[in-house]
Amino acid sequence: MAIIRKSKKLLILFSICAFTFILGINILAQSSSESETVDPSNVPNCTWVCDSIEMSPGDDPEDLLVCKGSDKVPSESDSNAEKAALVNPIITKTEICEEDTSRTRTVNIHKNDLTWTLTPDPATLVDTPGEYDINLIGSYEEDTECSISHTYTFKLTVINVILTKVNFNDHKLLLDNNTNFEDQGRRYKSPEWELVGTNEPFTLTMDTKNKVALTIRVTPDNTPEMKYTVKGVGPVGFNYNDEITLKGGLNENVIIESTDKLEKKITSVKKEIEWTFTCEGGGEYEATTGPHKYYVLAGSPRSNFVTEKRVATVVKICEGLNKPHDCAKKIHETVDDFFNGSVGLEPDPIWKLYEGDGECDCPGISNLIRVSIDIIGQPAGSVRLVYPWLNRTVYEGGFPKRNPNNNHEVMQYIDNGNNTNNFEACFYYTASNTIRYYAPGTGKNFPTAKEVMEAVCKYTVWFNLTSQSTRLAPEGWKPTP
Repeated sequence: MAIIRKSKKLLILFSICAFTFILGINILAQSSSESETVDPSNVPNCTWVCDSIEMSPGDDPEDLLVCKGSDKVPSESDSNAEKAALVNPIITKTEICEEDTSRTRTVNIHKNDLTWTLTPDPATLVDTPGEYDINLIGSYEEDTECSISHTYTFKLTVINVILTKVNFNDHKLLLDNNTNFEDQGRRYKSPEWELVGTNEPFTLTMDTKNKVALTIRVTPDNTPEMKYTVKGVGPVGFNYNDEITLKGGLNENVIIESTDKLEKKITSVKKEIEWTFTCEGGGEYEATTGPHKYYVLAGSPRSNFVTEKRVATVVKICEGLNKPHDCAKKIHETVDDFFNGSVGLEPDPIWKLYEGDGECDCPGISNLIRVSIDIIGQPAGSVRLVYPWLNRTVYEGGFPKRNPNNNHEVMQYIDNGNNTNNFEACFYYTASNTIRYYAPGTGKNFPTAKEVMEAVCKYTVWFNLTSQSTRLAPEGWKPTP
């Protein structure tokens, strides 16, 4: 949802030959005298520069005439064009007195002596972009017999500035499945926000600045190119202050970068951004976009199915964390509740364990830690198998070794739950130059494979592949005292 608000402040730039209004963002106008066309460029050694005047409804239009000209003073020998181009120019008009039609006279008055009105009042046109004829009427009443008026006509153009799209520089991987953990979903749309009603969630990398590409429509389409200051005020990492140039029509791919970085932590946010577009002439437009829902991750997620359900689940577990092993530890603590050493078949996909109604043994739990780490963009880890061996040693990976004295036997171990195992599967993580084995069912992590086996193994046995029988293997790991 968006709210577009126009500033009610009216900024007017005035020139004797060209009047420039800025209404809201900008209003352009052309003027002509009722009695003659005046072109100051034809007056030698004369420069006309006008002050910018802020006008609000109810202000005196005479402020239009507070202009700076040259130091030249009007004289009787000056032409009307010269007089009109100078400071406090004089209007000369011949009028017939209403009460005595036989009498005529020429009256010279200063513009500042006139009472000025704008018809229609431009303030009433702020909300209606388009082109209008505006009359600036000056009137003067010397006595009860005669009155004088002088009119300038303006071509007034009310300009509108509308923010129509915001395209964030996000990972562009998030899928719209927010109901279950299945491998399904479509990619969320980009741009993520549109005035017509689109407002999609997205993911970003923590501790980075965020670039956005804005689409801005300026009406009417023939509005000349002008400079603007664009400011955006939002949550951390979504504050902007930049200079842009816009012209009439659709301005696409207007890229600006945030002035601040996203916080260095994994989190989810849902907040609005307040935008202000200020023309170099002083007019303003305001817009509100959002509320934008986004997930701040450690990096770009790694998965074939980066669904919002999966991202939201792991972000909630790791809320406020940023270090890889802190995240792995928190995930391990959470998913260890799903461990059951006697359940060998893991669900497909493994993410279904997060539904809370399933269990799995150590390989499945280790795999769930691995994919959870991947989905939040932390450095990748792996599932590693730790086997017991002779003389209280271990080896990793591969297949069970055969008994050197009997090729039909392989070593197994009995765990603390009295289950027979070939190996202990762990989530093996080497992030931040630190090695850890996250062992399912223990709630702990260990710096070496041997320490893993010491934690899970009560004793070892030889398993005969031919007879399917077992016997103690004290030459491996003796029974725990």
